[in-house]
Amino acid sequence: MLSPESEVILRNKELVNTGAWLLVNATDDEIFSHVGDTVVGFHQFYDCYLSAQKSSARKTANGQHIFSAFYDDEKSFDGAIIYWPKSKQHGLMLCQHIATKIKAQGHLLIVGDNKSGIKSADKALSKIGFNFNKIDSARHCTLLGTQLVEPAKSFNSTDWVNSYSFSANTNKLTFETLPGAFSADALDEGTQLLLQDIDGLFNHLSSGNRVLDFACGNGVIATYIAKHHPQLKLTLSDINSLAMLCAKRNLASNHISEDKAKIVASDGMAEIEGKFQVIVSNPPFHSGIKTDYSITEQFIKDAKAHLTPGGKLRLVANRFLKYPDLLQAHFGNVEVINQNSRFSVYQSHNR
Repeated sequence: MLSPESEVILRNKELVNTGAWLLVNATDDEIFSHVGDTVVGFHQFYDCYLSAQKSSARKTANGQHIFSAFYDDEKSFDGAIIYWPKSKQHGLMLCQHIATKIKAQGHLLIVGDNKSGIKSADKALSKIGFNFNKIDSARHCTLLGTQLVEPAKSFNSTDWVNSYSFSANTNKLTFETLPGAFSADALDEGTQLLLQDIDGLFNHLSSGNRVLDFACGNGVIATYIAKHHPQLKLTLSDINSLAMLCAKRNLASNHISEDKAKIVASDGMAEIEGKFQVIVSNPPFHSGIKTDYSITEQFIKDAKAHLTPGGKLRLVANRFLKYPDLLQAHFGNVEVINQNSRFSVYQSHNR
């Protein structure tokens, strides 16, 4: 089904039917069957990328789909439409980046749910040199656009990097983040709580034992584990290409080799191979601007099959979420390891 944002785009379909266009982070795959074959899909989220690829294959569309943190192809477009993200900084970064892929006199459009903050996006965009105007409004969504008189200047992602560090025992760990990745401004409180008592999980594990950091974000949890328990083999997974790029950079900057930790793009646990002695996670409960518990609920269901006998699942979550019931239902046991006024750390054994 078409999302409201895509329906607004189709109300202005004549724009997309002229020349070559780039659709950025489309919230549904159906839109690609309503636009021309010269439209390219650029996806920063792996689940949306997979869905668009499968949809194009079913409908024998010729459209191209790319999954990456940034669009590195040298191809230029007559126009691009960005589906406005939850994070304003992510949206601003995307506009500055995608503007470099548009020809002179080309068009840059943004579309989003009114709750996403798109109504005030034009003011923020004007501060970085864009002059957006309202094109359309319907289905509680807004479509804004601007014409680029000249090709935009080159884009450098390092201009958008934020850094923070924290001390863990004798190690000072430093992390890079980008807008659009989880915990982009500072270390997340839930992750801090999870790390407080995590070392006991690994002290009994042998060299080569495997640990999965599910929904790894910037790689904070996996980096901590790798620094304190170098005998382990780590796998990090996420659907967010920006988070995966940050995790890759953070592992390298903290001197963790690729043979010790690998990063996998995975929609849930679908692309995760093998079994693990420990799975850890600070899992998401949002999809875009909407609350979505299904990702973590499915993760809890699938985690048991990826644990060795006696293996442990440990996760942190907001206390109001009903994950203890799910853990009890699928593992037959759950204990509270740590908690504060906002978060709880839960653990289940694969018996």
